[in-house]
Amino acid sequence: MRYLHISCLLTACLLLAACTTTPAAPPSFTPIPISPTATPEPTATAIPSPTPTLTPTPRPRVLTICLGAEPDSLYLYENDTHAAQVIRETIYDGPIDTVGYSYQPVILQKLPSLADGDAVITTATVETGAQIVDANGDVVKLAAGTRVRPGGCRAADCVVTFDGQPITMDQMQATFTLKSDLRWSDGEPLTARDSVYSFELARHADTPNWKWLELRTSSYTAPDDHTVVWTGLPGFLDPAYATAFWTPLPAHAWSRYTPATLLTQNVVMRTPLSYGPYVIDAWEPGQSIRLSPNPYYFRAAEGLPYFETLTFRFISSQNVETALDALAQGQCDVLSLDLYLERDLQRLREMETSGEAELYTVSGPIWEHLTFNADPPPDYEQPAFFQDVRTRRAVAYCIDRQAIIEQVTGGLGRVSDAYLPHEHPLYAADAVILHPYDPAQGQALLEEVGWRDLDGDGVREAHGIPGFFDGTQFHIRYSTTTADMHAQIGALIAADLAECGIQVEVEQLEPATFFKDGAGTPLYGRHFDLAEFSWLTDVQPPCSLYLAAQISSETNQWSGQNFGGYNNPIYDALCNQALAALPGEAAYVTAHSEAQRLFSADLPALPLFFRPRVYATRADLTGFSPDAIAVETWNIERFAFGEE
Repeated sequence: MRYLHISCLLTACLLLAACTTTPAAPPSFTPIPISPTATPEPTATAIPSPTPTLTPTPRPRVLTICLGAEPDSLYLYENDTHAAQVIRETIYDGPIDTVGYSYQPVILQKLPSLADGDAVITTATVETGAQIVDANGDVVKLAAGTRVRPGGCRAADCVVTFDGQPITMDQMQATFTLKSDLRWSDGEPLTARDSVYSFELARHADTPNWKWLELRTSSYTAPDDHTVVWTGLPGFLDPAYATAFWTPLPAHAWSRYTPATLLTQNVVMRTPLSYGPYVIDAWEPGQSIRLSPNPYYFRAAEGLPYFETLTFRFISSQNVETALDALAQGQCDVLSLDLYLERDLQRLREMETSGEAELYTVSGPIWEHLTFNADPPPDYEQPAFFQDVRTRRAVAYCIDRQAIIEQVTGGLGRVSDAYLPHEHPLYAADAVILHPYDPAQGQALLEEVGWRDLDGDGVREAHGIPGFFDGTQFHIRYSTTTADMHAQIGALIAADLAECGIQVEVEQLEPATFFKDGAGTPLYGRHFDLAEFSWLTDVQPPCSLYLAAQISSETNQWSGQNFGGYNNPIYDALCNQALAALPGEAAYVTAHSEAQRLFSADLPALPLFFRPRVYATRADLTGFSPDAIAVETWNIERFAFGEE
């Protein structure tokens, strides 16, 4: 199930900027409950008494995965910490894996698609008072004056204002079919009703989760034991419609509890029933969780999973030496992402060389970037240093991003000139304009604009530049957070820009100050010249970050995330076209490609690098396949020891 929508994933990542390498935290806001169409009971099907499936070969001994934190609950809708996600992957397999920035069905026969006909776009006639998604993507009750997209409308130029007369709007529907013979670890069948039950919990006001997709759902029904049908609100065309499936939860065991009391039940928090490869046997607070194979796992006949005991051991993330010692001494077989192993890459590399460990690194979804303030507000005392795109390009050429990667990440990051990593399926390699380190070219551009150092003091001054008094020094305010990584990056960038004649004053602010909204604030109020912080990307490209409509202002209650004030109608048209397109449609690829091309040409922001994700395992562990966005246990059933 998809927990987060991309635009709010990016909002959440603002908090990540305060940390050096912290896994993403879910956003928090007060949800607005809705009342979707009532869900009919599924058709009952007689099911024979379950018989445990025995694995054909004996399993090897214990696999121990060491985590940097202990979750206080495993309840799907209460705890979304990295540790909880890692453990939940062992009891809830999928139901849809997000791997390689794409979706893979696990307990579903396939993912629905418009091409196959198990996803469709129909039309619905709506009247005043109907719950719809308006032209801005917000859930509203239809009323006179509401801006909506009528049926067939995908662009801004066909949006109309509702006048009170019934109107036809597009409505999306997707059908999901479960694999057969799915069972819970108590032997009871897993049915479509369990997914509907999970949806009902997720949308309930007493459930403390983020309800973005629930709010945009018209109905979620189970016509039979193996089929779930999702219907979105009129006006909601979601590129991620193929993931509108809620992780099943055991209705037969939990429906006796109210949504509020579920939050306090040990059978929910500590020992939830499993349909995945393992089942929880014991939880020793502060120490470990022990699991054993689930005899009813739908892949048990394949001999999966491979271990007779799986143990999650909790080690404080404060001291990376403790974790590395535990790996070297055989007390851990896998070291998790939340142990922040990048703090001692030298020892990790020595352990790999000596055969004590295997080091894994992948480029993650968090990217550091430099935002240019292209349009400072009237109440900011500095002029618009970066209004001219040539100046932004000059800065890009003057910054040695690869050297930053070497010093900040030990050489594990990767430069990108777009808001997508190279590994993303939609990364437009042939369209993105590159800005390699070339200070000579950067200085030539600065000279062309009119930034020259005629007095020989090492700092360029304005000469004949519109909007600047002649002699104005190129002295800028660089704002970032107090995180160690951001301090390091700031010092390196300041040194690079000084070589090009730009004087940089690095301003480090506490996150609460840096991310405060409102007029006159550093980021939302655009009181900076350069700002460096983190963003988070996902399967859906985040081109919307740079839409003119996302410029933070009083008009949008300071909620916009286009902090540099970038405004290009052509970019807006391309990004909006990309956002309106659906996977499988030609515009989905071409518009996203063109939006990246224009972004890299205009440079409203300069991507620095995508943060690496660092893991370590015992040298003979096989099956471990870390991914950019999936947790490290996404394929836990495949983990094995090489000698077994």
